[in-house]
Amino acid sequence: KYAMNKVRAALYGLSIGSILFGMFSAVVTHFSVGETYVSIASLMVFFLGGVGLFLLLALTESDRRKQ
Repeated sequence: KYAMNKVRAALYGLSIGSILFGMFSAVVTHFSVGETYVSIASLMVFFLGGVGLFLLLALTESDRRKQ
């Protein structure tokens, strides 16, 4: 009865996918290049975007509690 719409669910999936891809790319670049700042830079690009989108979605949800 109170299901989430498909666009919002897709955006949640995109935000979590972006966070996980940022972590994966940071690990891969750390072991391939061997320098820490390159892996942190690749982590921050995707991680901050994913966290920002997740916070936007989490803070703008409608209140479903009974009145």
